[in-house]
Amino acid sequence: MPEFKDTPSPEDDKTGSQWETGTQQSSEQKPESVIKNDSSFWAELKRRKVMRVAITYAVVAWLIIQVANATFGSFGIPEWAYRFVVIMLVCFFPVAVILAWAFELTPDGIKTTKHAREEQGEAPVSQTQERKRNWMAFAFAAAVPTLIFGTLALIFFFRSSPDATDPSSLASSPSSPELVEFAKSIAVLPFTNMSEDAKHAYFADGVHETILTNLANLGDLRVVSRTSVMQYRDTDKPIPEIGVELKVAYILEGSMQRAGNQFKLTAQLIETAKDNHLWAEDFTGELTDIFTVQAQLAKKIASALQAVLTPQEEQQLDRPETASIEAYDLYLQALENFKSNGVNVQGIELLEKAVELDPAFTDAWLQIVRTKGFRFVNGLDRAPEYEGEIKHAVDTAIRLEPNNPKVILALAQYYYNSHLDFARARFYIDQVVEKLPQSAQLQAILASVDRREGRWAECISHFQRALLLDPKFNGVIENLAETYGKIRDWEKAGELWDSLLANQSIRRVWRYEEAQNHFYATGSLEEGNKLFSEAGSNKELENLSRLWLYQTGNVQAFTADEIADTWKKNPDDVGSLEPWDFTVLHQAIVLTALKKFEPREALLNSILEAIKQRGDWSTEDFKGQLSLGLVQALKGNIEEAQRAIDLAVAIRPESADALRGNSLAAERAIVLAWMGKKDEATKELIRLSKKPNNIINYHNLKNSLSFLPLRDHPGFQALLNDPALKEPLPVKNQYP
Repeated sequence: MPEFKDTPSPEDDKTGSQWETGTQQSSEQKPESVIKNDSSFWAELKRRKVMRVAITYAVVAWLIIQVANATFGSFGIPEWAYRFVVIMLVCFFPVAVILAWAFELTPDGIKTTKHAREEQGEAPVSQTQERKRNWMAFAFAAAVPTLIFGTLALIFFFRSSPDATDPSSLASSPSSPELVEFAKSIAVLPFTNMSEDAKHAYFADGVHETILTNLANLGDLRVVSRTSVMQYRDTDKPIPEIGVELKVAYILEGSMQRAGNQFKLTAQLIETAKDNHLWAEDFTGELTDIFTVQAQLAKKIASALQAVLTPQEEQQLDRPETASIEAYDLYLQALENFKSNGVNVQGIELLEKAVELDPAFTDAWLQIVRTKGFRFVNGLDRAPEYEGEIKHAVDTAIRLEPNNPKVILALAQYYYNSHLDFARARFYIDQVVEKLPQSAQLQAILASVDRREGRWAECISHFQRALLLDPKFNGVIENLAETYGKIRDWEKAGELWDSLLANQSIRRVWRYEEAQNHFYATGSLEEGNKLFSEAGSNKELENLSRLWLYQTGNVQAFTADEIADTWKKNPDDVGSLEPWDFTVLHQAIVLTALKKFEPREALLNSILEAIKQRGDWSTEDFKGQLSLGLVQALKGNIEEAQRAIDLAVAIRPESADALRGNSLAAERAIVLAWMGKKDEATKELIRLSKKPNNIINYHNLKNSLSFLPLRDHPGFQALLNDPALKEPLPVKNQYP
């Protein structure tokens, strides 16, 4: 027991010696001096207001912690700042208690307890003085944590407030409030091709993409996607401005030069906030050394950003892409082909040649999975053996690198594309989420699965999260805009199309989508007419201009067109009634509207012949079946048309695919209308108007030539007069 008396007495010394020698006494026999000391200790704590200070401090600190937890996120203050406030409040608690013990309030001010006792002696404390001491204790106990909180909160707020000149400020998303760790974020700008031969530009782009992929597979880094950085290929924007736009702390610039079998790769890492070059390095060697250089560069960047690499990540970096530089060259040529021409057969053939040269080329196998899967899921090639080829590619990749996150994602894509097994796709995606927490691509894949499963609210949330991670990700912006369009939220969709058009690389189809969105929202033709007045001889705009006339119901405009000579006449492009292309099926409906039945019959017969030549598509080709249904409906073959459209929706039902299934069901309703089954068609359109799709909205129903047979139907007019048709659908995960 500690002693608090100023001067020890002989009795105390005696008692102390008894305790030191271990003499044991009962509580009844406890020395009087010890009992006195016990009571004097607690009395002293009470007199010095220590307990008041401790309790008041604890209560005020607890309230401050609750306030900080509720408000820091709203003001953009990072989570670590909240934890720091809590730690500081806890650390200052013993300090406050010690100060309460060591100091007292006297008529002459605050003094140390020792001096106060010496001056006061045995004189009693007045009631006024006691009240002052009580209030001083409360004020002191409340002021200390409040001062700590107020000071830290102001510091964190001003340090985290958005600043146009400070790229370290990250905006949070309403659906994804957490902030991305800024210090470990990087964008790799497109490499400049320094080769004398311009045809080697694809090689520079390929090396750039490989380095991006290597970095993106490091879970501790946030890496901006290739689609976001490509718009800065020839930019003259300063680095700090690019850093602000992409919300990254670092940028890697580089150039690639290839001469025969030799290469030179130059790279420099720049801190965006200060435009400070941290390091620059040249890598040279034979082409066979390129994989080692790419791994070295990725490790050097990770080290500079203080990213922690797992043993598995290091192993993946050290493993060369392929043992064959010829195979790698073919692989890069295929990637360039896809960028220029979309997912086509010629690019896939290049990939197949690459894996023939090196059967252990994992990335080539994965690209085969992605590209063939894309063609399969979109109905471009539904032959039974095609699915087997995709399965062989994914099995090979799994055998080569079973733990590689890219391979696991490819397995998810296989089940997504080839089997519409979205639950199993999600199962494999979930295995990678923790390994790639800052991957915008992964969030986009999750959003795609959500949309197919009908989880529309979660889909939007994941797309928004992807944009938080990669704010210039054009593919995500486009998909999110389309998603808002499907739920008829034209305002949000329009904002996203506008943001796409603000980018440096503008696709003409985006201008069309923006014009179409404006038309769906207001019925105005101004944006579209302005776009097509600039069309001239541009083939893409020529095709879109006809689709615009079709969707806006301008039949008379088609009479000025020399149908036999200038219209698309390729029956191989059977397509379906989808909103992004003017197909031969649209052409057949226009000919019907113009009462040009003879050329229409010739066109329908050529389409039927093209469908027959598609091979064994009867149980898998939903697009072919839907096209067959419309052709048979226009020819008056009602039973054949019914069988075809029923099979089309059975192949891709709404219950199995909320994205494609909803649209197919709406397209089936269109065919029903042309079959003369107007009541059934109207009933279906009313049902589907309560579900997300890209066909059923007020101005499209009112104007598109697809709905000509229903214009005089009372049920259809009732649907048009329903105010809900002009309002956005509520954002939720399941629709009736």
